[in-house]
Amino acid sequence: MSNENFVNTVSITKEEFLDVFKTIEKYQKHSDVLDNAIRTVGDGYFMFDAAESLVSTICKLLGIIMDSPEDPNYGNDIEYYIYESPHASITVDEKEYKLDSPEALYDYLYEMKQLSNKEV
Repeated sequence: MSNENFVNTVSITKEEFLDVFKTIEKYQKHSDVLDNAIRTVGDGYFMFDAAESLVSTICKLLGIIMDSPEDPNYGNDIEYYIYESPHASITVDEKEYKLDSPEALYDYLYEMKQLSNKEV
């Protein structure tokens, strides 16, 4: 059976979305603590490639689920938030969205998804 006509019907609740972000933020905090410890005893920089790759993959998957398109400069809106928070903001049609929390990111993505559904 071919999957050429498969339609993405995967959805995620706000609660599930926020649970994923709690896990990502917990990893980032632990990574920052370890990075600071390594810098204290040497000139090193800590980055656990496998974990960073997993975070990137999760962000891409959430982006697909939330219809957040990829941009060659910064990935999708979720990846942008991860690396720019708490100072992330996006302007759409002269309206600025401050993405200062996972909740604000979810609300922005949900609004964009609703707008794109109206255009179809």
